[in-house]
Amino acid sequence: MACCAASGHRKPGRRIALPRDPRVKLSQQRTFLAWVRTAVSLLALGLVLAKFSLFLARLDPALSLAATNHLSLVLVVAGGLIDLLAGLAFIRQRNILMMALAAVVAGASAYAALYVVPH
Repeated sequence: MACCAASGHRKPGRRIALPRDPRVKLSQQRTFLAWVRTAVSLLALGLVLAKFSLFLARLDPALSLAATNHLSLVLVVAGGLIDLLAGLAFIRQRNILMMALAAVVAGASAYAALYVVPH
């Protein structure tokens, strides 16, 4: 079975974008920084909410703010998890790009050794 673009069939498996263009690497870094910015925002919101609940408890000790404390804890933990997962995804994507780059360099070296050097 021939696989070509005209037949509309694609080979199974993942296609890796080759990092020849520096925009690939830069877009990966921008995505990572956007996730970090989101995580830091959640962390800050959780800390501000916790501090505000302490402030309100100081004004009125009878006021129970257990829900606010739980929400602030959830926001801080969510921010930490998002930051951790974004870092892991960034490292995985960087390794995929480096493997693809190594394959391109190896292919170019083989081409040079077989065709360019002997002539």
